[in-house]
Amino acid sequence: MFLDDKLYNHVVKRDIQSINDFQEMVNELFKICEDHFKPQLSAGMSYKEGKVIIDRTFNSWDLFINRLYKENYRFLDVMEGCSYKSAFMKNPELKRIYDLGKKSKS
Repeated sequence: MFLDDKLYNHVVKRDIQSINDFQEMVNELFKICEDHFKPQLSAGMSYKEGKVIIDRTFNSWDLFINRLYKENYRFLDVMEGCSYKSAFMKNPELKRIYDLGKKSKS
């Protein structure tokens, strides 16, 4: 199953009754993203190869949000503000490593 499908299925099956339920769901979505891309990373790969894997994860998140938009998801306005890329980039070390991949030629 594609990552965007996993994210979508998780959201539509989730019963949201409170802000805490919503925050918990977003955390679960972030975990699904991490569980998807981390096994694909290896110590011997180049930064550029790793960046490609991370970019695919970011793109899958965007596809997932677009699907919610088409479905007129009731919490879409809030979901749009919960980007996985933005959460990822808030971590200084992850941002530093990601930026190395943008600069790397190997």
